[in-house]
Amino acid sequence: MRIAETVTFGGSGLDRAAHLRGDAGAIAAALADPAAACLALWRGKPLIAGRDPLALAWLPPGHGIFDMAGAPPVFLGL
Repeated sequence: MRIAETVTFGGSGLDRAAHLRGDAGAIAAALADPAAACLALWRGKPLIAGRDPLALAWLPPGHGIFDMAGAPPVFLGL
């Protein structure tokens, strides 16, 4: 087994876009994109959609659940 398969989000087709991580303007533009999606985590566990533990609940950036966030968002990639 490859190590990337054992790390959350490590084996996905996600473009991590590391060059954008320190660019506040690019992050703000990404959050303003109507196609943007955010994944809520609680105690290191992702929010899931319904009863399927493999169905992640991707939410729009302005979703009210993020008003309760105790930490700033983390950019996962594109």
